[in-house]
Amino acid sequence: MSLLTRLFKRTSPQNESGPIPSQWQFRLMPEILKCHLILEDKSSHPGAVFIVELRNQQTSLKVTVRVIMTADLKQELRSNIEYHAEAVARYISEILTKGWTPHDGAEQHTIFITNPPSGFRLTFAQPSA
Repeated sequence: MSLLTRLFKRTSPQNESGPIPSQWQFRLMPEILKCHLILEDKSSHPGAVFIVELRNQQTSLKVTVRVIMTADLKQELRSNIEYHAEAVARYISEILTKGWTPHDGAEQHTIFITNPPSGFRLTFAQPSA
C-alpha cells in the first residue's frame, strides 16, 4: 500500500511518540487539484489543493489546504504528490494536536512546501502487513 493510499484512510493526529488522543480524525480526499495559486501580492505559484475530511462522533466537515511550492523547491519534489500529501497530513495533525478544531473556523489553509533540511532523507515508510 502506497503512502498516498494510506493517507486517504482515516488518521488520528500523531507525533513522534505515536497517536495523540483527539476527538477528530482526518483523511485526505483522493481529489487533488494541481494548479497555479495566486497569492495576496498577485504572484502566481505552482501548487495543489487538497481536501481534508475531519470527522468526530457527531460531525463530518471538510477543509481545503492550499499547497504552494517555494521557488527553490527541488524539481523531484515538485512532482512528488506523496511529499505534498505528507506535508498536508503533518500540518493537519500538528494543528489538531495544538487544539485547533474545524469549529474554530479557517476552512481554507495555506502551507508552503520547501526543501527538507540538509541531511534529511526523504523516505516513505511502508506500512506493515
